[in-house]
Amino acid sequence: MTRHHRESEVRGRRWLGQDRPTMKIEATLHDDTFRDAVLGAEEPVVVEFTATWCWPCLRYEPVITAAHAAFGRGIRLMRMDIDKNCLIPMRYGVVNVPTLLVFHHGKLLKAIEGIRDQGSLVDTFRALAAQAEEPARAAGASWN
Repeated sequence: MTRHHRESEVRGRRWLGQDRPTMKIEATLHDDTFRDAVLGAEEPVVVEFTATWCWPCLRYEPVITAAHAAFGRGIRLMRMDIDKNCLIPMRYGVVNVPTLLVFHHGKLLKAIEGIRDQGSLVDTFRALAAQAEEPARAAGASWN
């Protein structure tokens, strides 16, 4: 059994075919929707830059999804295909996929290029969620 098959079996999914996991994203962004959806958002936004031909992107989807599910409450998760959109990736210097860009209050906080382990993504989501909750705590609001 190859390493690929062992990894698939551990996760209980096949990487190819109809059982391929899909990322739970809020929206697929385009050059013309990015500004309102990401820069205009009050809550933190993580944008995954990907491409349909990108095999590492397909393998990365369940890792991102699991990290977001564990610690991504209050964080919007979106995707942008670099083959269909060139202005925004060029503006932010995205040349490799997968790349994650982390935004909060319209500002780029972090860029994560390439595949990272789930632990580092969990740390990123946890820190971003904590940062997003600080103003709400100060104002006396509660996050459900």
